[in-house]
Amino acid sequence: MFFEQNGDEAPRAGRVNRGKNTVVSATRGTYTSEMRMMLFSLALLTAAVAPAAAPDLTGKWDVALSVAGNDSQQACTFTQKAAELTGTCGSEGRSLQITGKVEDQKVTWTFKSEYQGNPLTVVFRGSIESATKITGSVLVEEFGVEGQFTATQSK
Repeated sequence: MFFEQNGDEAPRAGRVNRGKNTVVSATRGTYTSEMRMMLFSLALLTAAVAPAAAPDLTGKWDVALSVAGNDSQQACTFTQKAAELTGTCGSEGRSLQITGKVEDQKVTWTFKSEYQGNPLTVVFRGSIESATKITGSVLVEEFGVEGQFTATQSK
């Protein structure tokens, strides 16, 4: 059975309005092209607002950093379990334990080291640009110096 509804009239069986761009359903009433467009727009908006899942950062990463005019390279191995990030970072034969977090498209990790017998805490704060690239800032807390880093997943 087909229904058509115009204005305040009750639905009537058996009539199809062919003059308008109207879809008529036997069980649900009338759907105009405007309603379909509104539903389609709502579906697109919902898809656009849904946050993209952060990629799993588990694996080997090459980290290039520049702090206070000093450039260096580090090799890091990350293990991600849910939002928790663990692993190691190091260079020149030293490997240091890291701890961190992944939240949405943001990542942070920290390791403790020493320089000339003084303790250092190095904090990385980055944005996940893609599944294979992270960019952000690095801070050496005890000296208050900051720099930039780019991490790319090793092949």
